Amino acid sequence: MSLPRLGELLFPGAWFQGPEAAVYLSFDDGPDPEHSLRLARIAAERQAGLSFFCLGERLQQHPEVAKTLLELGHQLGYHGHQHLNGWRTSKARTVQNARPPSSIVSGLFRPPYGRLWPGQYREIARQQQVVFWTSLPGDYRSSLPQRRVERTALSALKPGAIIALHDWSAAGMRSTRLLPVLLRELEQLRLPALALPSVPSKKA
Repeated sequence: MSLPRLGELLFPGAWFQGPEAAVYLSFDDGPDPEHSLRLARIAAERQAGLSFFCLGERLQQHPEVAKTLLELGHQLGYHGHQHLNGWRTSKARTVQNARPPSSIVSGLFRPPYGRLWPGQYREIARQQQVVFWTSLPGDYRSSLPQRRVERTALSALKPGAIIALHDWSAAGMRSTRLLPVLLRELEQLRLPALALPSVPSKKA
């Protein structure tokens, strides 16, 4: 059984693919005043939309960056206040960590490391749309050559794919080199790069 299929069974209703015949390029761990803004401007120049899953701690440090990302037409999702591993964190703390600040209105949440227990997931999914990914190319793994990360990402560019990259620290540097390559390939494939859509607010 494929990992996305297993995930769909464990986390019913979560997104492992996007809703349209487009590619959804997403970036975790920011916002970062250098890498996030550079990524956002590269994409905006090509009329592409990106999704940024932001950490609450960094939103507090860089609220002006988040505002600019929205102004450039991109989406903001939440990645937790801290980058907590749900497998090693209590249910109560994981759920509390997932509650977004008022600046995040999309209703989208991506768990750090993609790690949640089903019970944690059920609580969070009552309020937010949980978003995983179709492909995790590994830009955060310094041991992987850039070319290998690029090949993995390029091979995943199919309709509906959600690609999970990063916009923080060294991974952000790698992603800013990778993004133009991906956008050029999407133009060749005639696939749009879209920001993930917001979802209606959920009630418990």
